[in-house]
Amino acid sequence: LKKIATLCKEKEIELLLLNLPSYGSNRTNNQDFIRYKDYGRILLPPLEILDNKTNWFDVDHLNEQGAKQLSDWLSIELSAIVANNYNASSY
Repeated sequence: LKKIATLCKEKEIELLLLNLPSYGSNRTNNQDFIRYKDYGRILLPPLEILDNKTNWFDVDHLNEQGAKQLSDWLSIELSAIVANNYNASSY
């Protein structure tokens, strides 16, 4: 990850990381978030997805409904990031 982060910085590419904490865990105080926060921008799914028990197959895996909601959210987030970066670099 260090090599990837360094390469991204050298090439002026924003590194995006997706944090998917286990059900019921603290979103910003878990080992993965703490470990990776210095490497790039961390995308955190909304609590409406993560805190909804019906979205989970077990504590570590989303079920089909949860995966669909996460995919829809992530698609919107990435589209906005790409659009913002494109618009900013177009001028």
